[in-house]
Amino acid sequence: MQAAALCARALRRSLRVLGQVALAAGCGVVAYGAADRIEQYQIAGFAKRSGHEAAITLELVNAFVEAYAAERARLSAEAAAVPASFRAHALQRFAAMRGEADRMRVVMVGMPGRSIETSPSDAALAAALRDIAADADTMPRTAWAESGGEPVLRTLMPSIANQRACIDCHNKIQTTGPRWQLGDMMGALVVDTPAGAVRDQARLEATLAAIAILLCGFLIGIGAWLLASRAQRLRKRLRRRMESQVVGAIEGLSAGVALFDRDDRLITCNPAYRRMHAVIEDVIKPGAVFEAILRENVKRSRFDLGHEAAEAYIAKRLEQHRNPGPPIERRLSDGRWEQLREHRMADGGIALVIIDITAEKERETSLQSAKDLAETANRTKSEFLANMSHELRTPLNAIIGFAEVIQMQMHGPHAGDRYAGYATDVVDSARHLLDVINDILDMSKIEAGRYTIDLQDIAIAELIGACIKVVAGRAEANGIAIATSVETDLPPVRLDPRAIKQVLLNLLSNAVKFTPRGGTVTIGARRDDAGMVVFVADTGIGIPPDQVARVTDPFHQVDSSLERKHEGTGLGLSICRRLVELHGGRLDIASAPGAGTTVSVRLPGHLLADSRDVRAMSSAA
Repeated sequence: MQAAALCARALRRSLRVLGQVALAAGCGVVAYGAADRIEQYQIAGFAKRSGHEAAITLELVNAFVEAYAAERARLSAEAAAVPASFRAHALQRFAAMRGEADRMRVVMVGMPGRSIETSPSDAALAAALRDIAADADTMPRTAWAESGGEPVLRTLMPSIANQRACIDCHNKIQTTGPRWQLGDMMGALVVDTPAGAVRDQARLEATLAAIAILLCGFLIGIGAWLLASRAQRLRKRLRRRMESQVVGAIEGLSAGVALFDRDDRLITCNPAYRRMHAVIEDVIKPGAVFEAILRENVKRSRFDLGHEAAEAYIAKRLEQHRNPGPPIERRLSDGRWEQLREHRMADGGIALVIIDITAEKERETSLQSAKDLAETANRTKSEFLANMSHELRTPLNAIIGFAEVIQMQMHGPHAGDRYAGYATDVVDSARHLLDVINDILDMSKIEAGRYTIDLQDIAIAELIGACIKVVAGRAEANGIAIATSVETDLPPVRLDPRAIKQVLLNLLSNAVKFTPRGGTVTIGARRDDAGMVVFVADTGIGIPPDQVARVTDPFHQVDSSLERKHEGTGLGLSICRRLVELHGGRLDIASAPGAGTTVSVRLPGHLLADSRDVRAMSSAA
């Protein structure tokens, strides 16, 4: 990965250098073209100016020559200069007067085959004269030529015959007869202006201009490069700042964040991600493959796989990772919960976010437990109301029915024994109804926090004996033996006699109720390391394991059907547990179906008299 980054960086630098070379080459080509165009433009301008000046000069001289020729015809011919020589000498003198003798060479050249036998200086000049003669154009012409190997700007002025006679170069009239017609071109006046210096100057100026253009282009290119470099540096700085801000924000997140490239290799991750994966901290490094991280997590038991096989779990998780979808929840081996969110980025990589949702799961579990508890309470209440309708209606019906029999003397006025039996049934039903109502009232007071206890020092053996006397008759009637197992020398206990008596009577009544004939109910007390334990054990029908934890819930009954064998409100054990807890104690139940039940009332040590004496002596000391 680092090698690929280095190659990409070197490629970018090479392309930047090639761009700069191409820019320099382009500037050079532009400068070369501009220099050539400038040179051509300057030379063309010079030729135009020089030709124009030469043409004006020749026309001016021609005007003088024609005037002179007319004057010569009037005067003696032999006293005047030859027109051709006059023309050439006049031009040379004109050039000398202007100080341009070194810039202008003037010569009169005759046409081959004419009377003026002066031959052209070179073949090019002869060809130019023939072209002028063929065109019959008398206007001056300017063109580039060479004279003696030197470039010159040559201007030709045709000389046209306008007389039948001609004066030769020796100032004599030719008498041998004309060899021309009027209007024929006799020759031409040639003006050569040296142009080497002009071309050199033009080339120099063009070169300087090209250099200036090249420098301007170079400076412009340098300026553009500097601006581009500055802009690039600014962009890099801004990008680094933004990346720093983003990284800082990610670093401070409580959620674990990790980025994987398109090859599924770890690019970076924040501290929270590392903390979450502390068990595989040695594996969490840039370049680590996602599958390797996943396998190490599974190998080191970070996840709670349940009954799922490791390879099946890994295959499923890889499929989820490669095709991101909705959030994923998973349970860890330490009981915590995580939520995973994955998103595929534009470059093909994957952004992974892990959120600890343990608290949310616990709240969800609590809400579900509360919902289940509410539903259970509601169902228990409904069952309780259904049972209460039976518990209240049955004794009331008995009371009313037996009372009416007695009242109306249905068996006659002398059936006293039978009426006495009915009165006994009325009393028993009334007492049962009173017990039900008392249980409901006691539970209501406890739930409302209005049940108060009156603590007194009492011998637990005496309290147990009093309770046995109350239930002995019922136990004997049911064929059940009652046994005691009380340790000797137990210290007095500070408690509410009425409340604890109610607890023990309730436990004894239940034991007698649920123990078949021939069974045994044992009540006893002993001392242990935590304080004192008072217990009631029976050999009765027992309680199913799934019901043991719930039998102390209000209104809960193991058999909730209306056809159950044993009557009751389902409040007895719940009231017992609450009364024991008011003393700071605990109610424990151990039971098994068919093996009987043992209910233990565990009273804390500070309620024992000797424990208080020891503490008091320690405080006094």
